[in-house]
Amino acid sequence: MKVTSKHRLYYFTLGCGFSIMTLALLSLKSTQDSQIEAQKIILKSSDGRPCMILDASSGTPTVKFLDKKSSVNMELIGGESPSVKMKGKDQKELIFIGLESDQTPQVILKDKNEIPKMLIQGGNMPAIFLKNTQNEVVATMLLLQDGGAAVGLADKEGDVSAFMRGGDSPSLGFFQKSLEPLTAIGITQKTPHILVNSPSTKDNLVLHGGNPASVLFVDQAGEVPILLSKHGLFQGKKEETEEQSKADDKIFTLEDLYNPLKDLKLNKR
Repeated sequence: MKVTSKHRLYYFTLGCGFSIMTLALLSLKSTQDSQIEAQKIILKSSDGRPCMILDASSGTPTVKFLDKKSSVNMELIGGESPSVKMKGKDQKELIFIGLESDQTPQVILKDKNEIPKMLIQGGNMPAIFLKNTQNEVVATMLLLQDGGAAVGLADKEGDVSAFMRGGDSPSLGFFQKSLEPLTAIGITQKTPHILVNSPSTKDNLVLHGGNPASVLFVDQAGEVPILLSKHGLFQGKKEETEEQSKADDKIFTLEDLYNPLKDLKLNKR
């Protein structure tokens, strides 16, 4: 058969096709009959539109899901700190689920401007944080070190204003730009109490529900110069009876009241 220029063009095209196919097969190195190795794989729909990208070329494996506009709307990231990111129609990240560097699980929900509004934290100290538009924590629910739970509310600057805790010493405290409560009610050492604190003089008035029930005036140094109970009014360092001394042993300390605040993380950014 006579080989014409048309046949030569056909054979040349066929040879190029086989060469390209061979290179493609070599790029997908087959180590076993059921295993294929590759750095990047793109899955497309029947109309040729990319729908999913599997990529390990950077050293960190990722899986990207694409929408109808071929924009990534969800991404799975592996590595040391695996995570899941979800985006809205305008390509702004709205949801983050992952592990922090200390392996603490975390869920972050954001608004349309990608500002975190709710944080859910796991680990040994699970908590829920709510943030305002200034990125300040204004509310939280958290687990306390004694196994109880607490709810904290803050002002717009993120400073604690109300704190309610359960556990062995339940209490409710109100604050104003200070870690010392101006007003508090709670149970400490199985004794109910109400505290009113003067922000200017730092003196305290305490209604103490122990045995006997008492009204205490506590000075700035933490001393009790005046105590009123069914036994009468006691002032200064007047000698006490054994019964009164036992009653005073039950009086809660301010440190007992402030201790719950050590668990508080309202100002976490």
